[in-house]
Amino acid sequence: MATTAPAATAPAAAGVSRIVFADGAEELDAAGRALVRDIAARLKGSNDRVGVKAFADSATETLDWKRRLSLRRGQNVRRALLDEGVQSFRIVLRALGPPNDGGPGNRVDLSIESR
Repeated sequence: MATTAPAATAPAAAGVSRIVFADGAEELDAAGRALVRDIAARLKGSNDRVGVKAFADSATETLDWKRRLSLRRGQNVRRALLDEGVQSFRIVLRALGPPNDGGPGNRVDLSIESR
């Protein structure tokens, strides 16, 4: 599990790696890129896919803004995975806007999904 921006580590479900973003941020920092490199390394030599679930939340912004920000975060993580050699068809991206699972509102969760 890795975090970006806020120093606090947010717990993730078993098998899920989490990147936490500062409110309004969409770019990966060094810790986020390190997590992406780790996920890409674990995918090498397998047929597994990586699920990317992106979230964004803010008390002051519209639902549309939250969905667009979550999409930009997810696309940045996807781009980083591609840069690390993960094939595009092995990346399943879902931009979900605000979370409804009680987790941090500004995050991207990554999970390796066996095929």
